[in-house]
Amino acid sequence: MDVCRTGREQIRKRQMLWVSLALIFSMGGLALGVHFHYFQKSEPVELLVRNSTVYDRPFYDETVPNWLLYTSVVSITILISAIIGVCSRSCWKCLFAFLTLVLAIVSSQTATTIVKSMALSPRPYADRVCSRIYNVYNGSGGSYDMMVCDKNRDALCSFFSGHASISAAVAVAAVIILYREDRKLSLLHFFLALFAAYVGLSRIADNKHFGIDVAVGLGVGAACGAWSADVVAV
Repeated sequence: MDVCRTGREQIRKRQMLWVSLALIFSMGGLALGVHFHYFQKSEPVELLVRNSTVYDRPFYDETVPNWLLYTSVVSITILISAIIGVCSRSCWKCLFAFLTLVLAIVSSQTATTIVKSMALSPRPYADRVCSRIYNVYNGSGGSYDMMVCDKNRDALCSFFSGHASISAAVAVAAVIILYREDRKLSLLHFFLALFAAYVGLSRIADNKHFGIDVAVGLGVGAACGAWSADVVAV
């Protein structure tokens, strides 16, 4: 009986490994495809502007630039995986913890890229880097403002915050993994939550996003992290 149970567990682990890798590579490929299809084009983007005063805020140097964000989440991924491996003394648990966190990052990045490509929401500073055409006649006696962004599509990537999404996804997935392994590791939960909150608030302080962008990003990231921890059971 023990031999049969061990054999079934090994088969289940291998199946979970392949499913995890398939999800990671398929979502990663989808995110890259959407990114290059929508955000690497050179033609201008025309966008209807409903509020003519909200997009003229100053913008500042990023508190958490992209390189720092990805360095942080990769470091957290390696650290949490190592902690799980040491506490459980299991290479399989260490591997699955690593895959869970990678899947959380990839899934949140994929969701962010797809929504941004569809929403094309102006950032708070969009008026400073894009051209505005005021009072465009709409053919029925009214007019509207149009924003034209030429080779600066990042100014139309406000909704929702990718920084907030990725940081929340890693934080939530890591908290779930640590809680399952050892509840005495709860002190780390505080620092993970603080990391996600700091990244999200920095995007508002830098005028890169509106509050709703960060709130939705944190929610989507948390959902991706919880889903990844459920798919890849450590």
